[in-house]
Amino acid sequence: MIKITSELLDSLISKSESAAARVSAPRKSAKKITVEQAQSIFETRRPFGKFYFCQHGKYIGVDNTSGDVLTDVFSLLDECLEWLDR
Repeated sequence: MIKITSELLDSLISKSESAAARVSAPRKSAKKITVEQAQSIFETRRPFGKFYFCQHGKYIGVDNTSGDVLTDVFSLLDECLEWLDR
């Protein structure tokens, strides 16, 4: 049987708070779109926002927050979303 002391409880709380601090903040929302929707954004520069789509096994991030349609290609979805969150 384990005796729960205040020291043990404090230690567990401290470890829990430390682990929670390492968890990344929730991601801002980037909208998943189709290739056709991406093509429309490339052509019209509308709508504004952050988007991503998948083509040929790669994830393409589209940052159109300013109307400049910035893009980058990633192997992993997490990398793509991280880029869009910057």
